[in-house]
Amino acid sequence: MTDNADEQFEKATLPDFVKTISGDVVKKSFLLAAITFASTYVVSWVVLLLGGIISNWSYFDFGNTFTGAFQSITLAGFSSLVSSSEQSFGGFSIGFVPLFTFAALILNTIFASRKLLADQAKLGMAKLLLPAIISGLMVALAATIFAAVLPIQTGDAFSEMSQSAASFLSFILLFVFVAVTILLSVLKLEKKWLDKILEYVPAGTVATSLRHLGALMLVGTIAFLIWVSTGGAIDFWLVLLLLPTAGIWVSNILLLGQIRADMSLLGGAFQQDLGLFSMTLDAWVPWVALLVVLALGLIASMYLAIRRGGKLGTNSDWIKTPLAYAFLGLVLQIFSVFAVSYSGAEGFAGASGGVYMAAWSFLIFGLWGLLVEVSSRFVAPYLVPKLPKGIFQFLKKY
Repeated sequence: MTDNADEQFEKATLPDFVKTISGDVVKKSFLLAAITFASTYVVSWVVLLLGGIISNWSYFDFGNTFTGAFQSITLAGFSSLVSSSEQSFGGFSIGFVPLFTFAALILNTIFASRKLLADQAKLGMAKLLLPAIISGLMVALAATIFAAVLPIQTGDAFSEMSQSAASFLSFILLFVFVAVTILLSVLKLEKKWLDKILEYVPAGTVATSLRHLGALMLVGTIAFLIWVSTGGAIDFWLVLLLLPTAGIWVSNILLLGQIRADMSLLGGAFQQDLGLFSMTLDAWVPWVALLVVLALGLIASMYLAIRRGGKLGTNSDWIKTPLAYAFLGLVLQIFSVFAVSYSGAEGFAGASGGVYMAAWSFLIFGLWGLLVEVSSRFVAPYLVPKLPKGIFQFLKKY
């Protein structure tokens, strides 16, 4: 027997919240991850399928839709689709967030978690933390593994290229997106948390900014589709994948912001700024577009006035409303970046560039938020009483 046989040492144990997690909850966590991943995959596949049909399969074949859907999920984690080849033909990378896939990931997570973990949520945050971690980890792990082992294969035997978006960054971000969405959606932000938030950002301001910018994105998306259908862009499969992103770009242009297109090639650089009055359009188009934007802003101000119950906003709302718009503008700015690069083959120069909103775009959103606040105080009180009853009830309800 050794000299330290009689010594007593404390033994580590699992935290209480882990020990009380039942096997049923663990099973539900895995099921939640499976439902979320599978349903998001289906949405991604359908988007690629429609893109292939629209482009008459000009850029990829039907088989690529199955592997491409896995890559789309990892792209939703802010990854880049990177090509590789055994031959020296150079490679490329494309980085953007496919918003249809991202929205499907978040909505599917919300739906599945509320169905499967509602009982667990009644026990508080601690009881929900482990299921959220398990589900987030499984979704991120599945997306990364499938994207890595099933890349998109294009080309022929002589110039075959493999394209994958698997990355450590996407693994981490997908885990965070799913886990945080589960926590927030199931707990539904406990009342005391919500009250604290609303002390700083009133619910009417949040609702107004979300609906106003959502309507602008819808108008921007329709405008982009019209532009594409009339020959304003070549027919290529990324049009469908980039549709929501393009809607953000156009909505920024409608708000008098700018979209910047950059490309560096052969030691030179190309840069073009696209704005409402700087694009090659018929003379009447920018003015009609501006009238539509002003009309939407006026409707938003009336909606804000109605949400406030006919009362004027507080002095702090002069700051809160522009900040809410600026914050949402910054989120849209981050999610709308499209980056591309090409590493030249032997003897050829590479190129890199992208399309993105100008750095100061979120300030433009904030300025429009200020205009909505001004209109809600000085214009809406005269217009709201004159609205038809049906329109008033619609704005009050929604």
